[in-house]
Amino acid sequence: GPPRPPAALAGHASPCAARATEPAVLHVDDFIHASAPAQRGVQAAVDAAILSAETRPTALLFAQHEYRLASGNITAHTPVVQVINATGHPLRIDGCGASIVVTTVEAGLFSIQNASRIRVGNLTVDYDPLPMTQGTVTAVQSPTQYTLQLEKGFPSLMLPHFLSTINGGWGVGGAAWAIVKDKARPTAHKVGTLNLIRVAGWKDRGGGLFDITLQLCDNCTQCSGCNLHPAQYADVSPKVGDPVVHLARFDAYPSFGLGLCDDCEFSDITIHASPAGTWVGVGVSGLVVRGVSVVPKPGRWHTTSADGVFILDSRVGP
Repeated sequence: GPPRPPAALAGHASPCAARATEPAVLHVDDFIHASAPAQRGVQAAVDAAILSAETRPTALLFAQHEYRLASGNITAHTPVVQVINATGHPLRIDGCGASIVVTTVEAGLFSIQNASRIRVGNLTVDYDPLPMTQGTVTAVQSPTQYTLQLEKGFPSLMLPHFLSTINGGWGVGGAAWAIVKDKARPTAHKVGTLNLIRVAGWKDRGGGLFDITLQLCDNCTQCSGCNLHPAQYADVSPKVGDPVVHLARFDAYPSFGLGLCDDCEFSDITIHASPAGTWVGVGVSGLVVRGVSVVPKPGRWHTTSADGVFILDSRVGP
């Protein structure tokens, strides 16, 4: 018969194990070894849980600590955790209060494909490095040019994932965007500005100071502001003192990417950063996203580089 997943080690038992009522309970930390990347152990745990769920309802439990996880294939930008062909008994993946920090900025966290009756919850998601950065406008040269001083502790626009987005499209292969924020409440948009402004490029002046060039023109396939007369560009572009967020947007890497996922539920999840949308689904049925928060950490002005819950070809509601 098929190989049985390793038995859980009592020393790694998760604090929420007592709440698990499934006949099979596995612990992520039993699969993680110091000699190998943590992601490899997490994926092995997921694979073992999928195997277990072929014959009985199964719970896979994280522990209440931080997991720093990179993509298993950084070059191909594969999602960090892949749940594929999980169509057996119900499978519940419980974060148990874990904090997951994705260290491959051009990769999503979960990919769930051809699966049914999957439950994921009780975890926090963040990225390091961040897929966005933030700063304040110190000078304006024209409606399409300004100087930005990045805040200390935020990533440089010279990092590869920002540079790769210059001249990008709508984000599938990477796109550079700017958002003008409200001075009094920088987590909010500045009233009267565009939702997103495409960025043509920038020049590094050192010390976190950058000269930024925006793309504002009347060609909707190439620039932002195509519904505006050029005389209006100055109305929507940043002014001195404005907080601005710069995004490295990659639509192909949502936090949770779903395909043919039936009766899947996500609950009690907090997302602090994402290089794309948070939940993107294609061909899903009965999807439930409940009790989730997509919020910046204190001191940050933004969270995701794209949409919240974005669903295509949804078959049946919950």
